[in-house]
Amino acid sequence: MNTTFSTFFRNGFIALVFLLFPSFLTDILIVKSGISISMGRLGIFAILGLLASFSLLNAKLSDLQKRILLLYFISIIYLCVIWAFSTPGYFEGNGPRMIIKHLIMGGMLMIVMNDSRMDIIGLSKFLTYVAFILAALSIIQYFGYSYGFISLSMQSLPMYEGQRLLGMGGFIDPSRTDYMYGIPYRNIGFFSEPTNFAQFLQIPLFLALLRYMRERKVRNLFVVLVIAGAFCLTFSVANFFGLLVVLIIMQYYMRDKSKRVTGLGVVAGFAGLIAACYALYVLYDTTNKYDYNSEMVIGKNTFVTVLNRFARTDIVFNALGNNPFGNIGFAREYATNPGLIGNVAITGGFPLILMMGLLFGKYYATIYGALKSSRNKLAYIGCFSYLVPFLWDGQFYELYFLFTVAFFSALVKHEMAGGEIM
Repeated sequence: MNTTFSTFFRNGFIALVFLLFPSFLTDILIVKSGISISMGRLGIFAILGLLASFSLLNAKLSDLQKRILLLYFISIIYLCVIWAFSTPGYFEGNGPRMIIKHLIMGGMLMIVMNDSRMDIIGLSKFLTYVAFILAALSIIQYFGYSYGFISLSMQSLPMYEGQRLLGMGGFIDPSRTDYMYGIPYRNIGFFSEPTNFAQFLQIPLFLALLRYMRERKVRNLFVVLVIAGAFCLTFSVANFFGLLVVLIIMQYYMRDKSKRVTGLGVVAGFAGLIAACYALYVLYDTTNKYDYNSEMVIGKNTFVTVLNRFARTDIVFNALGNNPFGNIGFAREYATNPGLIGNVAITGGFPLILMMGLLFGKYYATIYGALKSSRNKLAYIGCFSYLVPFLWDGQFYELYFLFTVAFFSALVKHEMAGGEIM
């Protein structure tokens, strides 16, 4: 019983950590419990530090994980140095302090998740269940609110400016409904935006699909469909493109036809889900007599958005020209997200580009090597499906990303030791 409770507590606490950013669910739970966000986050940081200290002697790290921890350490030291020479005002808010704190937490997650007592397979199942619950709640709220079965209240949330509609399945930002062309909203869950929610669902989706391929039970299929449905309702072009990329990878590497999910089957399944969501959208649009064209929800001015995103390169090159060693307080100067590479470049300049390049290169090369030789290719394919939209709109200090680095590096180590996945 003690072992079961300890495992559940550890997995649940890790979930609270990775749901801190870019998810706001942990912050909401902190606020609802009557604790201030600053104290709640400090408490989570302190508990994670205690878990890491208790796990340090039992942590068995691979060479890859040791290199990652070293690069985290060097990056933190470097960012602290440039922070010391930056504007004093940057000592507040979601600037340098958050970036450095998250990198420290990423290192602590690596240690905790490599404790010899850690059940990494149990954690993978726990991650899938968490994603399933959040996906199911978001779908229920999505259609329940759209058709008037669920009413939501406006609430002031400390992590947001202004008020948001908040329910059991996540947020709705009333100020952002106009550009949805008559549709209430894209599925956002408890995340900062739909793209981030879709990114979060990518990895559990493939883990759930792997489990269904192993055990073809209705229950496992239901989990896959629910997560996939919530994913489709985000209407995230970047994530759909990431899925398209991995379909090609799946066809190339999964040559055992008895175990292969054919590209045609996957495309048909997701196309069916998207078509069903779109049909319900049109029905809602027609029923409520909106003046806007419901087809625009698919486009979302994507072409204009793509051009704007590529225009971010000008911001990146200008920032590097002005601050070749980085500007760790850049978030206070640029309203737009410069993308993952731009985020690294602007934050830490050329030195951080080198450090993160070494980290990403070694990490993804190892995952790619595991993908080629693994019996559990679907798990690693999910890692690359997540990577594509993360390159487009990610930040290197996102706690969920740092969790995935610790998770997949531990998964590779576990499989190399002869362990099974799922």
